[in-house]
Amino acid sequence: MKKIDFNLKNPNQSFYDLITWASLKHKGKIEALNSYDQVTRGYHGTFHISFLWYCHTILSEQKAKNILPKEMDLQFLAQELFGGAYGDWTVNKRIAEAIFAHDKVYDATSKTNELDSAKWWRSQTFLKGKNKLWVGNAIEASANHFADYPLITEDDYLLQWFLGLDLIPLAAPYEIFRMNQLMIRAEYAHLSDEEWAKGRKNFLEKIFIHCAMGKNIYQHPYLRKRFEKAARANIDRSIGEPPILSWFRGRNMKKKYFLLLLMVLFSAYDIDQGVLIFQRHQFNMYAKKFDACVQNENEDEDTCVEYGVNAILWIEMYTKYSDFRVGRSHFGLFDEYEKELIRDSI
Repeated sequence: MKKIDFNLKNPNQSFYDLITWASLKHKGKIEALNSYDQVTRGYHGTFHISFLWYCHTILSEQKAKNILPKEMDLQFLAQELFGGAYGDWTVNKRIAEAIFAHDKVYDATSKTNELDSAKWWRSQTFLKGKNKLWVGNAIEASANHFADYPLITEDDYLLQWFLGLDLIPLAAPYEIFRMNQLMIRAEYAHLSDEEWAKGRKNFLEKIFIHCAMGKNIYQHPYLRKRFEKAARANIDRSIGEPPILSWFRGRNMKKKYFLLLLMVLFSAYDIDQGVLIFQRHQFNMYAKKFDACVQNENEDEDTCVEYGVNAILWIEMYTKYSDFRVGRSHFGLFDEYEKELIRDSI
């Protein structure tokens, strides 16, 4: 049983493989890549779709029969031997195009992203007939991964495979799970801390209630066996923790700081380096504020504590991101005494 590399230190191969399988017009591929590279993308960027395709190739070995239950194997083989439409090529084409297009339109303020993505994809694909129908429906279905879809036909199993792939990051090691939340928080930078905390709580409780009703996060049997336990553990742990603090204070953030976030975090080709640059910037900013605060006798004590906590949060994020997502630090780890100095002063 092959393990998933949630770090995916070199996603380039998966990315190139994915766009090779996706049968879109050249103009459409360029449009999609420009969308995924937008500065407003945090989690839902090129790394995300590359990771999903990587998971598909590792878990299915790009064989359709690995996605179907055993009782369907003979039917699948008969279809394949006698020229049926449900072979490996069909499965990989469908999954590739669904992955490539499902987040093409992503606006954190919109409720029609999936519908808009599906509409765009239908105008750009070369697929026809049943394949085009399935992919379009799958993209739209990604608006609700927990809906009670039927699980009877080959198409049903393939849909749950696709939706399940999109949820595999929920089962990542908790440090990476936490980093993914940081990325998503970036996409919702227009929300205040209170609004973000409320939305995050509603999402996590929706999954918690879904599971409490005896339902599963992963509807596909194989994905459920591999990832259900870890995903539930992450969600249970996350519910009990406070949400990640906002990078800036609500809607009144200064434009120059927001542009710094966008330019540094997402515009560079090396996204990992961009994340580390931004985390280092945040630590330095809060460390300086904390230092100035404790030296000012007139400053409110709670404010100083808040600056100190934020400084520790960002340096720990920096360290964990270096260890778990990148595998190495682009800048070298901060001296440990800097973090301890702040922690001891709080």
